[in-house]
Amino acid sequence: MAMNYDRMRKHELVALLAQVRNEKGRAPGDIVSRLRRLPIDYGQEHVILVSLDTKLHVLGMKVLFKGGIECSVVDIRVLLRGALMVGKSTGFILAHNHPSGECTPSREDIALARRLKDACDIIGLQLVDMLIFSECSHSSMKEDGYI
Repeated sequence: MAMNYDRMRKHELVALLAQVRNEKGRAPGDIVSRLRRLPIDYGQEHVILVSLDTKLHVLGMKVLFKGGIECSVVDIRVLLRGALMVGKSTGFILAHNHPSGECTPSREDIALARRLKDACDIIGLQLVDMLIFSECSHSSMKEDGYI
């Protein structure tokens, strides 16, 4: 039975589009939903590597770094080694939570995105996105134009 898209309301079309995108694992909201299932303490920052294959399917998720209430130190060499060690991985999403609940990228987040993008270009990995999330919200640095 064919769907009649002309009669659908805007929010129904948006939900349908999100569902289609989620089936392919490409929507930031889908990744964030998976991240929220990880046993993390939202009172401290966690940096999580989401490894992806060429079709952007999730191969694995791993907490790489834990920080304090305001920040976490990210060693790009450790991060890239983690991304390269996952078999068939051609790209990744870097995600981290902000314990404050505010999901706007900080200056440090923006600087890290630029350095990481440059490093990935050199070694042939794809930085697909950087996600910032809290228990209730999230933002995509790719969608916001930082990557």
